[in-house]
Amino acid sequence: MNPVPILCGCWSWSSAIGNFIANFSMLDLFVQDFLEDTLSPEDFLKTKERPFYDRVERIKGQVAQVDYPAEKKAGFERFFLRLDPLRETRNHIAHGVLRIGLAPDQKTPVQTLSLPRDLDDSSSPDARHLSFDDLNRESRCLTELIEEFQKLTRG
Repeated sequence: MNPVPILCGCWSWSSAIGNFIANFSMLDLFVQDFLEDTLSPEDFLKTKERPFYDRVERIKGQVAQVDYPAEKKAGFERFFLRLDPLRETRNHIAHGVLRIGLAPDQKTPVQTLSLPRDLDDSSSPDARHLSFDDLNRESRCLTELIEEFQKLTRG
């Protein structure tokens, strides 16, 4: 099953957020399916109740222990590296709020998805304000990552 973006006549914040969350949920399902196929039933029952991060860590442990070809191990390593920023984006969406602020030119209003802790200090270099274009770019990366995971785990 391939991830399918939710399409509508107009692409809005709500549809972009929903699309990202729906596709991240598909990745979560594929992670669970892989673990179900590779763990004993007892281990799987324990692991499936764990958070997504823990289940991915379990896969990392399996990849280190199983005698996969070097190319497949390298593919998993690339997958894990690309996953972390997308997982951070998912958490940012889950805990963020839409806000209107000023672009770097300090004249143009922009709407972003920001974490509550960043609202008072929005000019801090540590503050992350996810723009609509950023979210769409992250969604494309997520779709590619899901396809990559499917290729790695179906062979």
